Amino acid sequence: MVRIDGDSTPEICTRLAIARDATSQLIGLWKAKEISLKLKKQLVKSLVWSVAIYVAESWALKQNDMKKIESLELWVWRRLLQVSWKDRKTNAWIRQRVGVSEEEGLHVQLRKRKLSMYGHWKRLSDSLIQMTVEGEVEGKARPGRRKTGWIDNIRKWTDGGMAVARAKAHKRMPTVL
Repeated sequence: MVRIDGDSTPEICTRLAIARDATSQLIGLWKAKEISLKLKKQLVKSLVWSVAIYVAESWALKQNDMKKIESLELWVWRRLLQVSWKDRKTNAWIRQRVGVSEEEGLHVQLRKRKLSMYGHWKRLSDSLIQMTVEGEVEGKARPGRRKTGWIDNIRKWTDGGMAVARAKAHKRMPTVL
């Protein structure tokens, strides 16, 4: 859900809470010794991540939101491994034990989905969505820092700027390697 002020934080918090609930409901699976770690990882990716990043393409992500997403990811991996934060295991140790690098993390999946949605929208000719996302508004801006918008994430994540991203989208090339 996109709010009038463009803030996605309440929606992100709601999705992450639902994902935490889904993880907690699967505690019996995480404790089962008969189930391999590989199968548990697949269950997390299909049952928890799908809930967590549902409709994430529409989110305008702030730095704080990215931290919340990363903390959820590591919280889930700790539940899967049954490692408490009191055990003083680093995030790198947790990722190594699970076998998931930072390049395979939840925030990277979210980034890929959002960039592919941008590419899809850019290939539409003269669409209202395209004008809305990249359009400039006439008038004088209010004083103070501008709020983070959807397109700001795309600008930050693209290599070579928006012109290169537009060209890659039209050629169906990945926007970011």
